[in-house]
Amino acid sequence: TLTSETFTGRLALDESRLLFSGVMGWGGALFGASTDFDTDSGVISEPKLMAKYLGGHYTLSASGKARGGKAEVAYERVVADDMTAAAQLSSKGALVLGVMKFLPNGSILKAKLESLTRSVSVAATVNDILPSCRLLARAEIDSQFKPNVGLSARFFI
Repeated sequence: TLTSETFTGRLALDESRLLFSGVMGWGGALFGASTDFDTDSGVISEPKLMAKYLGGHYTLSASGKARGGKAEVAYERVVADDMTAAAQLSSKGALVLGVMKFLPNGSILKAKLESLTRSVSVAATVNDILPSCRLLARAEIDSQFKPNVGLSARFFI
C-alpha cells in the first residue's frame, strides 16, 4: 500500500491474480480505479472506475466499467441521527430503494425494494438477545408472493 495526503494505491496478490487499485481525494470528492491481472492467463480485466462525493448528510456516488459496461449511480442520505435512506439506479434499469434504522443497542433494521426482481426484503441484526449473541433474520417476498426466510445466530467468546 502506498499512501500520501491525497492518494492511496494498493497492489495485492490473490492466488494467481495481481490486484491494482488507487483512490485520490480532494475535500469531499473521491476518484478511484481498480483492475487485476491474471498471471496464469496473462489477461488484464476491464478497469472499474468510481467517483464519490461526501456531503454533510449525504453521499453521491457513481461507478462503472471503463468501456461503458455495467454502471451504477447511488444517493444516500442521513434522514435522522439513527436512520439513512438510499436509492441506486443501474444501467440495466434496476432501481433499488432502501432504508436502514440503527437501534440504541447496536441492532440494525433494513428494508429494501428492488425493481428488477420485483421484491421487497427486510433484515434485522439484533444484539443482546442472549449474552454474546447476535441474531440475524431476513425475509423477502417477490412479485409472485413467494417468501424466502432466513434466520441465524452468531455467538462471540
